[in-house]
Amino acid sequence: MLGKELSRSQEDWKYLPQPPYPSSLLQQPYPKGYEAPNFILFDGREGFPKEHVNHFIDALGLHAGDYSLQLREFSKGLTDRAYT
Repeated sequence: MLGKELSRSQEDWKYLPQPPYPSSLLQQPYPKGYEAPNFILFDGREGFPKEHVNHFIDALGLHAGDYSLQLREFSKGLTDRAYT
């Protein structure tokens, strides 16, 4: 398996998955006592984007004002074409 990875061309290595927010946020710990809620999933086909954002912020509860946390958690509520 390692041989297969090493034989990749440089073109194959250009894409490295990045989070959809500044990677510096990954260095920050989650707020004390924070437990990720079960977010309502949004697929971009049904429902309304603004309504989804409002539900997302409501789901964060006491941490709704933590914008760094919002950035880190938002993609967890997206699925299908809404995630791309």
